Amino acid sequence: MIKPLKARFLKIRASARATAWWLTDSLAAVPVAAGIALAVGTRLASGTSLWWPALLLAVGGIARALSVWRAQMSGQAAASATAATMRARLHPVLLPSRLIRGRLIGEDLHLAVDSIAGTEGQVARFLPLRRASSLSPLLIAIAVAPASWLSSLILTATLVPFILAMALAGGAAAKRADTQHVALSRLTGLFVDRLRALPTILSFSAEHRIARHLGEAATDVARRTMAVLAIAFASSAICPSSEHLAQRAA
Repeated sequence: MIKPLKARFLKIRASARATAWWLTDSLAAVPVAAGIALAVGTRLASGTSLWWPALLLAVGGIARALSVWRAQMSGQAAASATAATMRARLHPVLLPSRLIRGRLIGEDLHLAVDSIAGTEGQVARFLPLRRASSLSPLLIAIAVAPASWLSSLILTATLVPFILAMALAGGAAAKRADTQHVALSRLTGLFVDRLRALPTILSFSAEHRIARHLGEAATDVARRTMAVLAIAFASSAICPSSEHLAQRAA
């Protein structure tokens, strides 16, 4: 019953304002790159002033710092608003429907507290950065086009395998993360339920059996967590591989 609740009450979206600020950060890298290129050129040409490269570097650096700061502030504000909305919609329906859904109270506690708290980083940083990362390479390719249309074409062409690899890795990670969430919710429910029944467990000398059940549940959570981390580490190699491909093509 976790997925229907998530679909109805825990639907979250990326902050458009935070995404816009992250895209601004990508665009602000253009004057920084131009300043570096001009600085290298002026070093090769004697007697040329370094004021323009220094100005471009200063403007680009300030713009990037401001963009990152505003993106983080906007993302955090969106995360706080999303968490408040989720609590207001989710908490009133959990307790009255617990017996009907057949859930342990610990599972509902995990969903109402830990799951909502865990969305802070997702809303504040991950979702805006994911959306911005899909658009910023196109912006960079457009910015490069006036200087070298061939380099811009190479950058655009390398986006295709990058997007396909990220889509495959993201789909696999999402599937593994869902199963890991179910296992973690189940472990939390078992722990809270057995803690409430601890006097009864001790009176029947069943502590060893209960400890074994909790150990098996914890082992399942660890195994599913390692599966999620394996995909995360594998997907982290996609960006360097795409960058290396673009450099080799250039």
